[in-house]
Amino acid sequence: MNVSFDGMRRNLTRSMDELSAVLKEVLELKSYEEVETELKERIIEAFNDSAMRCEFFNCLYDDNIEGDTNDLSDLCIDRLDDLEEDEDE
Repeated sequence: MNVSFDGMRRNLTRSMDELSAVLKEVLELKSYEEVETELKERIIEAFNDSAMRCEFFNCLYDDNIEGDTNDLSDLCIDRLDDLEEDEDE
C-alpha cells in the first residue's frame, strides 16, 4: 500500500480548518453566552494548541523522497480568536 504523507497532512489541515469554522459558529451563538468564560477559553486554547501541532507536522519534509514529504509550511490553520477581544469591537 502506498501512502502520501503530503495528502494526509493536507487532509488534516482541511479538517482542522473545518473544525475551526464550526467552533467559531458555536462560540458566537447568543445562547452560548450562558456557558462559562473559562470553558470558552479552554476550547479556544485546546483548538489553537492542536492547530499549532498540526502546522508543525506540515513543516517536516525530506528532499530525498521525490514527489512526497514536501515542505507544506504554507498550509496554515485559522486560529480561534480571543472572544472577549471580538466582543469589544
